[in-house]
Amino acid sequence: MPAPISPANAITSAFDAMPDELRPLLLDLRARIHSIASEDPRLGHVIETLKWGQPSLTTAGRKAGTPIRLGVTKDGQAAIFVHCQSPVIPRLAAHLPPEIKLDGTRALHLPSNMQADHPALTDFIRTALSYRL
Repeated sequence: MPAPISPANAITSAFDAMPDELRPLLLDLRARIHSIASEDPRLGHVIETLKWGQPSLTTAGRKAGTPIRLGVTKDGQAAIFVHCQSPVIPRLAAHLPPEIKLDGTRALHLPSNMQADHPALTDFIRTALSYRL
C-alpha cells in the first residue's frame, strides 16, 4: 500500500498538473493571496487545501470571507473561483477590466498575461477574504 500523500504535496502536485503557460500566474496569485491576508491581522494565516482537485485558500479562525480556489477552466484559461452565493463577484463586477471575463457569480476567467498584482485582482482577493468583517 503506497504512503498517503501529504496535503502540501497534494497542493504542489495540483499546481504541477496545471498547464505550463498558466502555472506562473496561478502561483503568483497564490503568493498574492498569502500576502494580502498577512497585511490584515483580522484574517489570520491562510490555510491551503484541495477542493475538487484545485488549490483552495481560506483564512484561519473566524469566517471572514469565502475560500478562493485557483484553477483552469474547461477552455484552458486561468481562473479564480469563489462560492457562487457569496456577494464578491456581484460587488466588484462593475469595477473589473474587460479582459477579465465573469463566469456568473462563481469565477473570474483571466487572460494568461494578467499580472497577479493587478489592482482589480488585489481588490477582488481582499474582498473575498474579508467581506464578512
